[in-house]
Amino acid sequence: ADGNGDDAWKKGDLPMLLAVREGKVVAWNAGLKEFFSSADLESRVVEQWLNRAGVLVESPPSLDEICRIRPEETALLENMMKLNKLVDEERYDCGVAGCCKPFQHEHVGVKTEAQNGLLVAEEQVALCQEIS
Repeated sequence: ADGNGDDAWKKGDLPMLLAVREGKVVAWNAGLKEFFSSADLESRVVEQWLNRAGVLVESPPSLDEICRIRPEETALLENMMKLNKLVDEERYDCGVAGCCKPFQHEHVGVKTEAQNGLLVAEEQVALCQEIS
């Protein structure tokens, strides 16, 4: 099935070739049967179809045109990176992976290089046992 610009392409058979211009489907071909002779793809026929659809260009657009980043997007990215850096700088390193608390603290029951994970130090426990 062949079509131009309407939404009927959404009900077509797969595989399908869509011609898209400025974000809109301007032509479609469901099934692709007319593009093949026996089992071989006829690239000339595909090229003619793309040309009739008005989407074939002689030279591709420059990479800057395709992947252009607008100045406001660059500014937003820079601001987000600055904020992320501030968050990292303000983070207290307690030794527990994934913890982002900005203040000094300990995790009870979690043993790290910086802490033993006990609520009461072993020395205090030993001292209390000696006293009693």
